[in-house]
Amino acid sequence: MAQHAVTFLPSGKTVAVAENATLLQAAAQAGLVLDAPCGGGGVCAKCRVRIRAGHAATGGSSHRLTAAELDGGWRLACGTKVVAFDRGGATASGLVAFAQ
Repeated sequence: MAQHAVTFLPSGKTVAVAENATLLQAAAQAGLVLDAPCGGGGVCAKCRVRIRAGHAATGGSSHRLTAAELDGGWRLACGTKVVAFDRGGATASGLVAFAQ
């Protein structure tokens, strides 16, 4: 199974996670605790992270965040899966996320 690097700021911790792992799972693997009182169900929107580099689809976040927030790179860690993406004809992977 493909592995992708995820770096969390401001801690600078980087972990390799399996394809389709959520950012919430990646944070836990990095030893970080994100506020997720709903248990990762996408209800509370407290696990917001901001994508600083890489690509993260909006699908798992669009029901709780505004279009402006999504355009600004904000995602819900519980609903954002880590996947490879196409960068100008080359497959790339990896994310850099700012976790509040």
